[in-house]
Amino acid sequence: RSWNLFHGNTTPPTRDAHLEDMLRLAVADGPGVLCVQEVPAWALGRLAGWTGMRELDALAARPVLGPVPIPADVGRALTAANHGLFRSAFSGQANVILLAPSLRVLEERTIVLNPKRFRDAQARWLGLDWLARLAWGKERRVCQAVRFELGDGRTMLVANMHCTSYPPDQRLPDAELLRAATFADAVAAPDD
Repeated sequence: RSWNLFHGNTTPPTRDAHLEDMLRLAVADGPGVLCVQEVPAWALGRLAGWTGMRELDALAARPVLGPVPIPADVGRALTAANHGLFRSAFSGQANVILLAPSLRVLEERTIVLNPKRFRDAQARWLGLDWLARLAWGKERRVCQAVRFELGDGRTMLVANMHCTSYPPDQRLPDAELLRAATFADAVAAPDD
């Protein structure tokens, strides 16, 4: 199962966040794996307690106040004034893979989907204009891959990512998706 948690916001956004409630709802029927995106940095380390699952996280963006890094709890306090308005402005964000306790982790790896060198090469190849290039570098995007063993001894690989959203040009998230697929294929063992 996968869910973009939108930092616990609703649509339309409200002043309050509902992150813990959303996660409890997502695991109510006991899934073996839950991949979530847009998890605020302050929540990392808390998801296991809320869900009863093992938490494996990949921080994509650190909490900041303008250009200055801040502690995650400070980002949480600033955002708490109005979650609907500030959503991710201060809190940073991560991707998280949650696994049922019966699953044994074998390997965990992460890759940045849009590093500058990759963006520059793709921008030249795709002929992107300056606005698309700026938009692509606005937020760091990551893909995390976790290999684990099922109860019967078989192994599985799950990859979790959150691609760039740039509606005028879907080639940006497409390039990230291809990079993530190549990465996941390289991490996977032959029998996964």
